[in-house]
Amino acid sequence: MHPPERVANEPSRLRRPVLLADCLNAPKGPRGLAYAILRSAWPQAPATDRFYNEDWALETLRKQGVRLLILDEAAEVMVGGALNHKQSINFVKRIITQL
Repeated sequence: MHPPERVANEPSRLRRPVLLADCLNAPKGPRGLAYAILRSAWPQAPATDRFYNEDWALETLRKQGVRLLILDEAAEVMVGGALNHKQSINFVKRIITQL
């Protein structure tokens, strides 16, 4: 795995070319995917309501320079019916098109 790199002249910002998001024990649906992504991107931060925000997850991926997103156990967040599955797949498609 690639370790995060500090961005020059911005000490609080990290650059991660590869991000491994563990979806095990994450909530169901696209909010669960966002949660898994943000927990991986900010492992030391306390989880708040913002960790369930899909737009914040996309913005974080962009700002951290993620080029490869690995979703481990992604099937865990896609359970719970056809609607949940479709919404999760649509969020993954959004990630693909916007990165």
